[in-house]
Amino acid sequence: MMGEGFLVEQFKQFIKDSIASSFVGKVVENADAENSAMIDVKYNDFTYKVKLKSIKDEKDKHLLIIPTKGSEVFCVNEGYDGERYVVVACNEIEKIIFKSENINLNIDDTQKKLGCIIGDSSVVIDDKSIVFNEAAKNSFLININNITKKLNAIENDLNNLKTVFKSWTPAPNDGGAALKSPVASWAGQTIITTKIDDIKDDKIQH
Repeated sequence: MMGEGFLVEQFKQFIKDSIASSFVGKVVENADAENSAMIDVKYNDFTYKVKLKSIKDEKDKHLLIIPTKGSEVFCVNEGYDGERYVVVACNEIEKIIFKSENINLNIDDTQKKLGCIIGDSSVVIDDKSIVFNEAAKNSFLININNITKKLNAIENDLNNLKTVFKSWTPAPNDGGAALKSPVASWAGQTIITTKIDDIKDDKIQH
């Protein structure tokens, strides 16, 4: 029966053999990397099809790191035929894709975008906006500064009316004539109806 020491030594030898047949090459194509988990790497005037991961999960759960086109990658041999290589390091990352049982995460540096799906919830963030759940409600979050201005306008209007009543001195048998003049000035100021565009934060949709 093989002991633990034997297995460790075999693993060490495998690492040594892999490093001995390793190389640093330049990524010349990565267009289909997300689907195939393969990129084209040029080294010594030869172009190799290099894998981005050694093991493929049958349920498509994985972490995929896609190097930027034109960047350098460190590739090692993963088989005994000397033809199969896998990327183990890179100096520049274009995209990161993580898939698990419950979470999907996509980080794309080229498009300046981050997307995350957890169950039935999702969020997409780029340099211009944040979108929750694909904007299914066709709505927006509220801009707190704009809504505060609207509330302050209503509060000030009510305070003005209170001031009118506080300063009013009832006169006998005038039928409210003494109140009519100051109230008329207040009533003549129309409250503007609030629209969605007045209070929405157009960078955050849900």
